[in-house]
Amino acid sequence: MSSTPRPELRVGFIDSKAARYAVEKWHYSKRLPVGKLVRLGVWEGDRFIGAVVFSWGANHNLSSQFGLRMTECAELVRVALRDHQAPVTQIVAEAIRLLKQHSPGLRVVVSF
Repeated sequence: MSSTPRPELRVGFIDSKAARYAVEKWHYSKRLPVGKLVRLGVWEGDRFIGAVVFSWGANHNLSSQFGLRMTECAELVRVALRDHQAPVTQIVAEAIRLLKQHSPGLRVVVSF
């Protein structure tokens, strides 16, 4: 019995149009939040499978719970994925790694 290998998982920055497409197609809310967002696209091989979106969140006091400034805290606001093979935990972990690389002052990511 041979198993089919999983396609390579890739995460990278995308524009608002691609993020909006993923959220409207594959997220239950069908809405991309407004405000300052970090939008990351997800691919398995060459196939676009969705988006992971971070923001400061709706609660601008979220960071104060941790004794941090607003710019040191992000909220995971959308995970919008079509059918895929990689575990969601792996996808989110890759997205957080990329977010941390490009936001060196970030100290906390919150997910509700």
